[in-house]
Amino acid sequence: MDNKNFKKIFGEIAKQHSFEPAFGGWFRESGECIVILYLQKSNFGNRYYFYIKTYVHGLFNDHYEKSKSLVINNLYAILWGVPNQYHYLFHLNDPIDDNERTEKIKKVFDEEVVPYINKALTLEGIRQLSQEYPHLLSSAYRKQLNEKFQLGV
Repeated sequence: MDNKNFKKIFGEIAKQHSFEPAFGGWFRESGECIVILYLQKSNFGNRYYFYIKTYVHGLFNDHYEKSKSLVINNLYAILWGVPNQYHYLFHLNDPIDDNERTEKIKKVFDEEVVPYINKALTLEGIRQLSQEYPHLLSSAYRKQLNEKFQLGV
């Protein structure tokens, strides 16, 4: 699968899950958070790293708007990536049939990405995610969430 086709298919899957493309990422927003899907091209091969960034509105006295800087920077973001067992799907030189790769990426969205995002769009969900993924939040980020929102993370 070539890069252009891969990004097109990924974008279509993201749109099916209510993400809007902008600035090289795919955005979804709630009143509490903004979530960005981001593919970073590797410098060491024909592969991508798939990240999900979450910004909490008001956490650092900011209300985030869709922008290129949110896609590029990780400052003030909660960063999560799909589990290691799915990384091969983003290695485009791996010999996987295009249809099979597409179907498996859809499955990753359904089983991993969408459940994560549904939680990441709310403060309560972030609290739950911090219990499921103990290393998701740095101690400084935890402290800020607790001070600002009394979240108990």
